[in-house]
Amino acid sequence: MKFPKKVAHKRKPKIKKVKKTTLKRKCDILFSKLIRSLDHCERDGELKNLQTAHIYSRRILNLRYDPQNVLCLCSRCHFWMHQNPLEAMAWFNKAYPDRAEYLIKKRNTIEKIDYNKILKDLQEF
Repeated sequence: MKFPKKVAHKRKPKIKKVKKTTLKRKCDILFSKLIRSLDHCERDGELKNLQTAHIYSRRILNLRYDPQNVLCLCSRCHFWMHQNPLEAMAWFNKAYPDRAEYLIKKRNTIEKIDYNKILKDLQEF
């Protein structure tokens, strides 16, 4: 009795889906570069050690990549914001009243986050 030969099936190549965490990391890097391209601290005008500082936490996803929700700050001012949150919010509300009002309204909205679209938009900048 003869057994039939095994036929090798051609498999379709698997298309790797990019993980959400990878997309989010790429978006974070590009967004930070965009904000720091302002080239000076928005609080005291310092030109060195610039960082991206979020007003409302990055955990609020619909504000995470919103330029209205971030400041370009030097490391000293960024540290000050974290150490003195009430003073920092009072300063922000006084310095940027329109942005503060916008953020309060947008903070409570729910949006579906499309990291591919965000990444594409950031790459075009």
